[in-house]
Amino acid sequence: MRNKKIFLGMFLILFSVLGILEALGVLNDTATVLGGISFLQIVLGIALCIVIVWAILSRRLFVSLLSLTSLFMVFEKNVAFFFGHTTDDIINNWLLALFVVIMYIGIKLLFGKRPFMRIKPINRLSHRRSGNRFNSNEVYIDCNGFVHREISNNLGATYVHFENTESYNGEATLTVENNLGYVEVTIPKSWCVDLMLENNMGNTSNETSHSSGPVLHIVGENNMGTVLIRNS
Repeated sequence: MRNKKIFLGMFLILFSVLGILEALGVLNDTATVLGGISFLQIVLGIALCIVIVWAILSRRLFVSLLSLTSLFMVFEKNVAFFFGHTTDDIINNWLLALFVVIMYIGIKLLFGKRPFMRIKPINRLSHRRSGNRFNSNEVYIDCNGFVHREISNNLGATYVHFENTESYNGEATLTVENNLGYVEVTIPKSWCVDLMLENNMGNTSNETSHSSGPVLHIVGENNMGTVLIRNS
């Protein structure tokens, strides 16, 4: 996780610096190569290609679509020239981004889990899945025999609570898949959280106070949404 943050931070800094230099015209006369492809485009293109390969191998649909869209935006002028377009603006970038988000939501609504991903079988008695689309939903998890639970939230709000907490011995896993929505997980003060939630342009906040006690593992992904973990 730390390596991802370092790579993303360096990429964003490099992107900002090169963008400022090109906007000021510093790179215009000295860094144009390959028939109009600028140095900034080359750097961004290589970085985006690396991200695309990683996302495909990791089966990260949202990152794959977002990176492909960004790659098209970077080279839109060159693509227009190659296909003989009369203008450099093939499609409005904001409109393209909107269509990609809508496409992603549609795929997630159809397939639920990450598309085409094999899931290891889990004991049906200890594993359940709760889904919410476009609504506000309350989920209550019985800690008696709790091993694994999945929460899916698409364009809605889901509030997760735990019952019979005195029966919980720790080491259970809560998988959260949040797409453009809000998920709030409320746990007892005596529990601690092992948070391994992947953020894709989302916000995740862990406001729990304990670093020891029964452990709850929270994994999954947060795509352009908000996930809050707090004490009861």
